[in-house]
Amino acid sequence: MLFEFDSSIRNIDPNDPNQTDGIETLLSTYRKQNHVVFMRLADVPILSKKIGSFLSAGSRAALTTLYNNLPEYKIISEQIKRKIVVYIENKEKNGVFKEKEIWHIPLQKFSSTNIVESALIGEDPSDAEILLEFARHYCEIEKLRNFITKARLLNGGGANTSKTLATYLKSEHSPCLCVTDSDKYHPNFRESSTTKKCREIATQHSNHVVEHFSLSEREMENLVPRELLKKVAKKDSFFETIESEILSDHEHWKYLDIKNGVHFKWIKKQDGPTEKYWKKSVKFFERRIKICPQCKATGILDDENECTCTFVSGLGNSILSNVVLHMQRQKPTLNLRDMQEDIRWKDIARTVFEYSVAPKAGEKAH
Repeated sequence: MLFEFDSSIRNIDPNDPNQTDGIETLLSTYRKQNHVVFMRLADVPILSKKIGSFLSAGSRAALTTLYNNLPEYKIISEQIKRKIVVYIENKEKNGVFKEKEIWHIPLQKFSSTNIVESALIGEDPSDAEILLEFARHYCEIEKLRNFITKARLLNGGGANTSKTLATYLKSEHSPCLCVTDSDKYHPNFRESSTTKKCREIATQHSNHVVEHFSLSEREMENLVPRELLKKVAKKDSFFETIESEILSDHEHWKYLDIKNGVHFKWIKKQDGPTEKYWKKSVKFFERRIKICPQCKATGILDDENECTCTFVSGLGNSILSNVVLHMQRQKPTLNLRDMQEDIRWKDIARTVFEYSVAPKAGEKAH
C-alpha cells in the first residue's frame, strides 16, 4: 500500500520518541519491500537533518533510496485511490479517520506497531491467489513497471471468513482487504450472510486500514474471463451448450454455477424469481427430457437420481486452482491476450493492486 506523508512531517519533533519510532517503522516496512512510502522531495532533507541521528543505519539508507525514487512514486500517488496519509497530530487534526478511500493516521500510531505486508483474505486459498494474479496483470496492463504486488494470502474458510477477519483485526495492524462471493443466483437475489457479516466487521473497525469487497458475481470463478476458462478447461461442449442454449445474454454468466453446472432439478426447487431468471435453461432441459428414453420424459430415474439429460456438468471444484496455475506458468503477455476483451476482473484487480503495491526488487534499500 502507499504510505504518504503530508506536509506536517516538516514539524517532526526529534525529542518525541513516538514520532521518531513511527518514522523508523515506516522506513523499515519500505526497506523490506512491504509497502511504498512517499513524501515530497523537499521534505526529505528536512527530515534527514532533524532526525537522521535517531534513525538506524538501515533506515537512513532507505531514506536515501526513497529520495532517489520519489519522482516515480509521485506518479503512483496521483494514480491510486486507496492510500494512507501519515500526519503529525495537532489541535486541529488528530486521530484516525477516513475520507472516501484515504485513511489519515497520526505518525505516532506507528511507534509501537509492526507493519508487514497487507493481508488479502479470500473465502478459500484459490480465491486469494487469483486475486493477486489479477492485480499483477493489472500492473502489467497499466505499465506500472517500477512496482510489484506483495501480500499475505489468507484462507477465510468459506462461511467462516467473517471469523477469520475478526481474528485478524484483534492482533494485526497491517492493511487488510477481505473479498467475498455474492452467492447470488440472479441480480436481485439476497446477499449472502458471509458478505453481510464481513462488511459489518470491517465497518466496526474504523481504526484499522481494512476494507470489505463483495463481488457482484456469484463466485470467484464467474469473474475469470471466459477465454481463459476455455483454455484451461478444454471442454468445448460445456461452453457451446451454456453459451448457445442456456444463457440468454452475457450478464447471466455472472450467476452460473460454473463448478457444478446447470441442473433442471435445482432450478425447479428455487423460488419464483430464480426460476424465472433461468427460464431459458428450463426450456432447454424440458426439450431434452421429451426426447430422452432413459428417464421416461420425467427427468428423474427410478432411484430418484437426476437423469443426465437434465443437467449440464460443470468444470469441477478445481477449475479455479487450475486457472491460477495456468496464469503462474504462462508468460504475462499470453494471459493478457486472453483477458483483454472480458475485463470485469479489472475493478477488483485495481483494488487489490492498491492494497498490495510495493517497491520493485531493484529499489530495495539494505
